Amino acid sequence: MSRRFDLKVILLTLVVTIGVIGFWEVALRPPFFAWVDAHYPGEGNTQFRWNVKQRFEHFFISFLVDAMVVTMLLRLVHRQQYQREEMQRQLYQASKLASIGELSAGVAHEINNPLNGVINFAQLLKDEDTPRSEFEQQMIDGIIYEGERIAQIVRGLLTFARADTQELQRVPFADAIETSIALFGRQFEKDGIALEIELEPGLPLVRADGSRLRQVVVNMISNAHLALKAKPIDPNERKVFKISARRAGKNGELVRVEFYDNGIGIKSQDVGKVFDPFFTTRRETGGTGLGLSVSFGIIRDFGGTIRVESEEGKFTRFIIELAAVHKTH
Repeated sequence: MSRRFDLKVILLTLVVTIGVIGFWEVALRPPFFAWVDAHYPGEGNTQFRWNVKQRFEHFFISFLVDAMVVTMLLRLVHRQQYQREEMQRQLYQASKLASIGELSAGVAHEINNPLNGVINFAQLLKDEDTPRSEFEQQMIDGIIYEGERIAQIVRGLLTFARADTQELQRVPFADAIETSIALFGRQFEKDGIALEIELEPGLPLVRADGSRLRQVVVNMISNAHLALKAKPIDPNERKVFKISARRAGKNGELVRVEFYDNGIGIKSQDVGKVFDPFFTTRRETGGTGLGLSVSFGIIRDFGGTIRVESEEGKFTRFIIELAAVHKTH
């Protein structure tokens, strides 16, 4: 990306410079030289006319070239500064998430043992052959149900905080996409959402766990579906969810999958928090804020990256990149 940008700036600068020089030679130089000849005629002014013409021409061209070079350098410096700031932002985000992960792992482990005790004791009461009222039975079932909900949250925290050591397999990312999207096809159609899928033919495999990769894809699709449903209906704009998968990197060493929707987007102050555990903008509708943090942990375990781009009220794009693995490896 950076090299293509640099080359584009250099070529553009070169084209503009050649164009302006050509304009000088064709449109400006002849009338200017004629004006000098008309105002300083005679053999005695020959050297003077030549000096005026040459010095002005040299000044014009050198000024133009200097201006183009300075412009090019400023744009390159600005680009490098942007890349440096983006890298620093990503390093800060990774450091923050690592600290949160350590804290989450400690809390989850401390909660897990007493929680299992609560669930087991409640299950023992439920299995006990003792007459109970309907209210008492409902209370016991409620304890087990809510306890399992907490246990699921704890498992999510541990997934986010701890690198999984299980053996990864070579799997096709396209399969995870096609299997997951089948769960939502009817819902998208019912809600008037256009579904677009672009999978590059012959996409390389990735090293991952198939079920957990599907978990990430399902979470991406679910988030996009909710964001699109929450967006007010506009007769002039159709709601779109698009998944694209293609090779990336200089030599195609990556598989990049993008999940795009033109839903409600994310507020600028919240973009940097979306992978934090328990951060959610849908608390009132039952969101726990663990889906994206768990997805971040899973993709990290696969040795990949996941990032987000969004503009409130316009779009959201999640980008996942995993190393490509060829079948011969």
